[in-house]
Amino acid sequence: MRRTPVSRRTRWLFAAPIAAVLLVGLGLWGRSREESIRRELDEVLLRAADDPERAEASAAALTDLWTTQSSAAWVVRAVCFLRMGQTPEAYGCWAQVKDARSVPTADLLALAEATMGRDDRLAWLALEAADRPQADRRDWLIAALRAPSPAEGRYANQGNVWERELLGIAASDDGPAWMAIAEARLRRGEFATAAAAFGNSLVAKSPPLSETQWRAAAVRGFPLLVETGQFDLVRPVAKRARNLRPKPPVLSYALAVFDRVEGRLDVALVEIQEAQRGDPSNPRSACLLGLLLQETGLTEAAERVFRQAIDRFPRVPEPRHRLARLLRQTARSAEADQQDAIAQKLAAEERHRLNKKGEAARAAPP
Repeated sequence: MRRTPVSRRTRWLFAAPIAAVLLVGLGLWGRSREESIRRELDEVLLRAADDPERAEASAAALTDLWTTQSSAAWVVRAVCFLRMGQTPEAYGCWAQVKDARSVPTADLLALAEATMGRDDRLAWLALEAADRPQADRRDWLIAALRAPSPAEGRYANQGNVWERELLGIAASDDGPAWMAIAEARLRRGEFATAAAAFGNSLVAKSPPLSETQWRAAAVRGFPLLVETGQFDLVRPVAKRARNLRPKPPVLSYALAVFDRVEGRLDVALVEIQEAQRGDPSNPRSACLLGLLLQETGLTEAAERVFRQAIDRFPRVPEPRHRLARLLRQTARSAEADQQDAIAQKLAAEERHRLNKKGEAARAAPP
């Protein structure tokens, strides 16, 4: 039977729709695969804090895939190495990033955050790559304020500028924004305004700090608020701070000071004893314990605590001053004068030492 020849045009008419379907199918499959890899990378980032070693192994498998997510996979892998404290390996991963522009901003900011405190140069490499017009400016400003400002370059000395910009675009009760501002102010030595910013971050609702962030802000900010006397900002968060477990000794000490100011001497005694158990090498805790015992009428116990503090910290003036006051109240002026004289001499020696140290710092080349 004779076959009727098929023209090229007819063959194309039949083939074109099939080819189009195949191309669309391949495109959808490729897009689905990229989205699947992206989801895996997001999961790796979530696991990096708790189990960085296993997370790094997962990220390593994804870097071997030739996809548009490969640069992002290297960045995520660098985050995992930093969580394990392996900074050189993190740099090695960063060197494998071929196109930082293809890496999602969130991944780069995660790298910057993981790098802070370990290697500020790598943090700023990530922040510079994340500084894009289309990026969420709020998130970038928060990360930039949390990182120590570089000494030179276009990002040097921009902290005040970024703070004003962040205050202009963030909500008034944005917890992470206030925490970043607090950390930046603290690095500049602006202790009172840093404390206020920490206080704002602890009560913020839109959005609030995460549990981990709240704990970090409380440990750093609560003692600063107490020390600067900003008790109106202390009161709303004191209960939650008191219930933190484990509670660092510095926080227990600050709570004891606050409770004493508020007149809750029995509660203050519980807190300062907890602070002493956690950090018995702190002379301030010993002095406050003795003072609270004295104020609650336990004079003999207070005297024992002060004398033990003098034995343990013979070069610290405060326990001697505290003991001298107690001795005068119990008509032992001669020993009180002796303790005061030693304390004044120790304080003068400390001032002289700090003065010499300051002169040496001023004379040192920049």
